[in-house]
This record gives sequence, C-alpha cells and structure tokens, in this order.
Amino acid sequence: MVIAARILTGLLALIALATGAKSVLGGLHEVDGATQELDNTFRYYAGVWAGVGAGLAYCVVYLRESTSLLRVLMLAVFIGGVARAVGMTTYDVIETKVIVGTAIETLVPILVVALQAASSKSQ
Repeated sequence: MVIAARILTGLLALIALATGAKSVLGGLHEVDGATQELDNTFRYYAGVWAGVGAGLAYCVVYLRESTSLLRVLMLAVFIGGVARAVGMTTYDVIETKVIVGTAIETLVPILVVALQAASSKSQ
C-alpha cells in the first residue's frame, strides 16, 4: 500500500511540477484577448500549482511522516478537480484532456489518502 501511495503521489507531483513550470514560463501572452492581469494571475496560480507539486514530492520521500501535509495537499488537488468540474458545466463541448484532468484530480487524492491511512494502520 505504501508503494502504491508513493507512486500515485509521485505521479501527481510530476504532473504539478511540469505543468506548473510550463505555465509559469509560457503564460497566456499568446492567447487572444488575454490581458496582463489575466496572464499575471494565471502565472501566479501556476506557481502555486508547482508549489503543490514540490510539496507532494516531499511527501513521496517522507510519506509516513507527512500525513497532515499529504492530506492538505491532496485536499487542494481535490478542490482543483471540483473547480474543473464546476467549469465543465459551462462548456458546450468538453475536451477529453479536461475530463482526464478532472478525473485525476478528484479520484487520485481520495485513493492516495486511503492508501496512506491504511499503510499507517498496518505499521
């Protein structure tokens, strides 16, 4: 159970670090109609997302010792998934990558917290 929790947490960490860094560096300056304020806000949230990834990477190494941190970060990821789901209610057509992102961000945190809790009880 610990290995599965580490693998899932590690994958989420890589996703957050990679997409966060890409978004910080790329921004929205090439998106039609994106204002400086929107670009700046987007980059801020991308930086926070990368920070979540860094925290998750820490939790991979110290999974048993970082229960509280892991749960807070997984809650943040889950809330992000719920925010995506809310946004999906306003789309005429939903892209596959949005569905996949929403599924990952809402299901994986629940699974990781359950696996981590079960591994703590089995010690």
